[in-house]
Amino acid sequence: MEGTWKDDRTLDEMATTDAEMLERCYKQSDSFDFRSVRECQRFIAECMKATLSKFGVDLSAGADPNEVDAAMKKNGVKVEHRTKYPPAEAWKAGIYIYKNSELVAFISHPAVREKQKLISLTGQTTNPAHAPFHVRTNCKVIASRLII
Repeated sequence: MEGTWKDDRTLDEMATTDAEMLERCYKQSDSFDFRSVRECQRFIAECMKATLSKFGVDLSAGADPNEVDAAMKKNGVKVEHRTKYPPAEAWKAGIYIYKNSELVAFISHPAVREKQKLISLTGQTTNPAHAPFHVRTNCKVIASRLII
């Protein structure tokens, strides 16, 4: 590959671009609240499945991992799971989904939520004491159904 701007960037330039893409995704994101980490994990899986499906990658039950990898390569999709951030930047930990080197989706790790009105996975408004966990994502969700 020659002559593409991506080839000529330094590591600092790539880090700056990545930070800008994350900031854009974060500003476009919403927080979704749940009663348990297990509910968060189901929600994260549905976000990933819907996002990857939009880009031609099938994550349905029984999908062959080799076919998933091939579809990701063919469609220019890359998924990163980032976990190592200092405590002040823990909000950055989560799943990053790229399409042709552009960050298209960010799905945070579950975090603890306090002192707010919350919505559970079933769409019911709950007391924060009953739904202390949240996931932040720019995947658009309406009544617990994903719309990308």
